[in-house]
Amino acid sequence: MESARKITPIKQPQEIVLFDLSESVFSEIKTYESLEITDSKTETDVRQARAAVRDVRYKIQRRHKELNADLNQQKKEYKDMAESLIERLTPTETNLDEKIKAVEAVKEVEKAERMAEEQARLDVIRGKLANIDTITNAGMDATLSSKQIDEFLKQLHEISITDEDFQEFREQADINLARNIEALNAAFERALFYEESAKTQAEAEAKNKAEADRLAKIAEDQEIIAAAIREDQAKADAHAKAERDAENARIVADRAELEKARAEIQAEKDRMAQVVEAEKFKERVAWCERIGTEWFEADWNEAHHLNIEFNLAIEKAAAIEAARKEELKPDAEKLLMFADYIGEIKLPDLKTDAANEIGMMIDARLRELVTEIMAEVEIL
Repeated sequence: MESARKITPIKQPQEIVLFDLSESVFSEIKTYESLEITDSKTETDVRQARAAVRDVRYKIQRRHKELNADLNQQKKEYKDMAESLIERLTPTETNLDEKIKAVEAVKEVEKAERMAEEQARLDVIRGKLANIDTITNAGMDATLSSKQIDEFLKQLHEISITDEDFQEFREQADINLARNIEALNAAFERALFYEESAKTQAEAEAKNKAEADRLAKIAEDQEIIAAAIREDQAKADAHAKAERDAENARIVADRAELEKARAEIQAEKDRMAQVVEAEKFKERVAWCERIGTEWFEADWNEAHHLNIEFNLAIEKAAAIEAARKEELKPDAEKLLMFADYIGEIKLPDLKTDAANEIGMMIDARLRELVTEIMAEVEIL
């Protein structure tokens, strides 16, 4: 490898007519193409060489512009001369520029590799940090049992936080692991509490179910007994109703008999009244015959008058009786309605034999009261 050498800047002539450049300048510049970059020192030499070549090019370009300003008529010639000179410089400048760009490309590759290595290192550490969160998140599943959560807790406790594994993230890893263990411990405690609560609730539900089954069996037995009682009561009610119906039929028959007797009494009263009237008339006639013919006509008039008064008295008595009955009629009707109301009274649904016996006794008394009321009303 060629050793590094110091580059001496090209000395330009003090007096330039056109492009007063010696071949030695170009020869020296040509030697720059052999320069190689092996370290920072040689890289500096190459950069200085490129700067020196550029200085010559810049000087030619500046001179070209000056000549163009002063000698417009020679512009084309100067341009061709300048391009020719620059063309001689271009290979060297390109050579040097390519060498520098090659080194820069290598540096970019090395930089990219270093960045990739650094990114890979960070990814590994971040992956380890993320693994802590992944284990915790898996253990935080609400469907897990306390035993399953405890398995994830064991995984967290088995994680070792070292400087070698986490490097500059060591402190963050310690904090993250402690926080996740704390969160997973809380989830474990909650799951344990819920499981114990569920167990207690299941035991209570089983106990309640057993008690409910026992009460249901008691209720079933009671319903069977109640059904038997209802059946017996239904039979008793049917029997009582049959007796009440028979009693009502008897009352209706008694009422009919009373009506019939009252009609017969009234007929007898009417007949007796007629008999009495006829007897009285006969007595009057006989009395008239006894007192003689001379008094007959005069006494007849008096007898007729007395007979009229007697009839009026009978009619008045009948009217008074009718008025009395008419006055009593509302009360009589009320008493009869009361008797009907009593006759419609039904015994309550009694469960015991003793109560049913009392009820039947009271029902019989009510029937007797109904009969008594109707009989009393008939003779008002």
